[in-house]
Amino acid sequence: MKNIVKMMGGLVFLYSTHAWSYSGCNTESTGVTINAPTLVVQRDVPVGARLAAPDFISPLTLLFSCPVGPTYPSGLQYLGVKAATVYSGMTSGGGRIYKTNLPGLGIQLGGLTSGTAGKGWIGSGDNIDGNVNQGAFSTSTSVPRTWTGGAAVTFYKIDEMSSGVLNQKVGSLILGNATSWARPEVPVNITGMSVTVLACSLTTPTVAAPLGNVYATAFTGVGSTTGNADFNLGLNCAAGTKVNVTMNGTQNSDTANTSVLALTGAGSAGVAKGVGAQILYNNTPLNIGSRLLLKTAAGGIETFPFKARYYQTLNNVLPGSANATATLNITYL
Repeated sequence: MKNIVKMMGGLVFLYSTHAWSYSGCNTESTGVTINAPTLVVQRDVPVGARLAAPDFISPLTLLFSCPVGPTYPSGLQYLGVKAATVYSGMTSGGGRIYKTNLPGLGIQLGGLTSGTAGKGWIGSGDNIDGNVNQGAFSTSTSVPRTWTGGAAVTFYKIDEMSSGVLNQKVGSLILGNATSWARPEVPVNITGMSVTVLACSLTTPTVAAPLGNVYATAFTGVGSTTGNADFNLGLNCAAGTKVNVTMNGTQNSDTANTSVLALTGAGSAGVAKGVGAQILYNNTPLNIGSRLLLKTAAGGIETFPFKARYYQTLNNVLPGSANATATLNITYL
C-alpha cells in the first residue's frame, strides 16, 4: 500500500417520514448522503491526530416541519445533534470525540444549518439541558415552520488502529426544547467506510548520499564505476510485511542501461559529461521503474542499506558538477 490517501465511500443519513410529535412537528426527510473518505492511515500517526480534512458534511435538507395550527411549546427551541456511541475521553477544539466500532478510530459529530456558516460540534457549545453528549447548532425563540440542516463528521486516531470497514449508527439529529422532543429522531449512520492502516512508516523520508569529489582518471572505461557512498532507509513495519522499492528518475541518454540516472542539468555548461549515477541495494543496481522486493519485515524498526555511485557512460569523461536525484517509492504488500 503506497502512502497515498484517496477519498471515497459514504456516510448515509436516514430519516423516518411524517411522524407526529413535539406538539405537532413532524420528521420530513427521507434521507441524505454525505461522501466520506476511505481512510489510509500511516502506522506512526500519533494518538489524537486528525485523520482527514476537511470535515465531511451532508447536503442540507428539510429535517422537520411544524405546520400552522398546533400550539407549540414556548421558550428556546433547539435543532441539535446527539451522539449514539461511547465517549472516548478525548476532545479536539472543544468538541468531544466518540468511539466507533473500529479499534482506535474516533469520530467527532456536529450539525449545521443553511443559516449558519459554522458547525456545532458536540461539546463545543450549548449542550442542551446539561446533556454533554448532545449539542445545539441552531436555536430560535419561536417555532419556525421548517427546520433545514445536516450533519458533519471528522475522524481522529484515539488508540492503536486496525484496518476494517465502519458500519454504525453514530448519532441523531434532534428537534425540541427543554420539555418535549420531536420523534422519531433523525439517525446518522455510517455505512461501508473503509479504513486501511499502512503496514509500514518511513523513519527517513529524505536521504542524501554525498559522493564527494572524484577525479576523471578514476574511470577506466565505459561501464566502470567509482565514488561509492552508503546510505540507509529506515522503516517501521508490521511483521510479515513484504517491503518493495521502485526507483523513479530520468535515465541517462548516453546508455541503454536502465539503472543509470541522468545528471541534474545534463548537457548544460558546467555539468560533467560521460557519467551518470546508480543506486544499489545489496550491491544490485535498481532499474528505473522496476519493482524490487527488499525483504519480508521481521517487525519493528528496520534499516535497509543502499549505495550510490558514479557510472561511466562515454569513452571520454569531462569534469563538472555531477548531481543526480531519484525517488524511491516504497510499497507494502
